[in-house]
Amino acid sequence: MSTYPPEHHVLRDLRFETQRITAGRTLGWAPCQPGVLAADGSMRTSAVAMMVDVAAAAVAIVAADPDWSATADLSYWTAAPITVGPAVCDARLVRAGSKSIVVEADVFDGRGHEEPTGPLAGRARLTFARIPGSASVAAGRVDRSDAPQPRRSMHHPDSAFTESLHTKCGLRFVDDATGLVECDKTDYVRNSFGTINGGVVGVILEAAAERVAGHATGRALVARDLQVHYLAQTEVGPARASARVIRSSADHAVVEARLVDAGRDDRVLAFATVTLTP
Repeated sequence: MSTYPPEHHVLRDLRFETQRITAGRTLGWAPCQPGVLAADGSMRTSAVAMMVDVAAAAVAIVAADPDWSATADLSYWTAAPITVGPAVCDARLVRAGSKSIVVEADVFDGRGHEEPTGPLAGRARLTFARIPGSASVAAGRVDRSDAPQPRRSMHHPDSAFTESLHTKCGLRFVDDATGLVECDKTDYVRNSFGTINGGVVGVILEAAAERVAGHATGRALVARDLQVHYLAQTEVGPARASARVIRSSADHAVVEARLVDAGRDDRVLAFATVTLTP
């Protein structure tokens, strides 16, 4: 498999930067780009969650050494929408067990600054499964020492969301009434295992939830809280999401979404619960 991430990739366009502070703590930064903004002008929850996943994974892979790690559960709760940026993430190790690793993260709207301080924008908790290092092409290329590391970036000078996150990832909106959204397994959205990136899975599920909630309520709703349970990797594709509203009121809606591998007999890949507000 080629170098990860590829030259043109969602993580590069996110313009995300990380810095290992200690073995159990990593900071991350991502700008508010027009292509990652939701209908209300705030940074999409799925884009924030993608950033959190990368920062938390940087903590988890050090804790997993000599094994590797894969995201099993990701929960992100919005305290206040990120409207200025950069989004600043402070990811910290909670526990490293023999089978799983738990990482928590606080997220802030830097509002022109890069310190992980100020009013909280959101909080995340992630569980990573320990897997063999041979599962990922990146395992042998990452410095997993306990030593602090300088700030690092994946992006190129021209990396950016010149189009919307949905367009760049290749999402296809098939049916709003059922939240049917599809995404092919392409190099642009793949992870180091050669399947669809976990952050992109969140993007697909969020999109399905927003579509079905908007259809059901007649209003443009924005995802605020996102909880994703990862069950399997996309082997064939396309990854196909569907969703249904399970609660709706004047000030919010709750949607349940699922993702399947349409090319592998609709094998279930992930479940999500999404809370949305106007």
